[in-house]
Amino acid sequence: MLAEDTALVGMKVVLEHGGRATSRDGKLILEIEERDLNACLTELFGYWFSEFQKKGVALYFPINTELQPFEFDCAKIQQVVSNLLQNSLKFTPQGGAVWLSAEPN
Repeated sequence: MLAEDTALVGMKVVLEHGGRATSRDGKLILEIEERDLNACLTELFGYWFSEFQKKGVALYFPINTELQPFEFDCAKIQQVVSNLLQNSLKFTPQGGAVWLSAEPN
């Protein structure tokens, strides 16, 4: 397994969407479009929820109704948040809890 493949373990949801992180010349490719961040994170929450349950760690994601749609790359956000959730799952003991939330800025 390549180191690049190892870094993507736990981000299956991002890979299923067919998104590519970089072009062949190594430049970052962003797919910017107006999206709902709650919807983007809800997709991710759905994937990770069962992983947290398997370990006995609670995962909470309260929808923030104050968030308005804006332009961003959902796949990249999911990749970053997947990394954070993966680390949270790894370092949170059984019986613990992790909260995922988004706030307008």
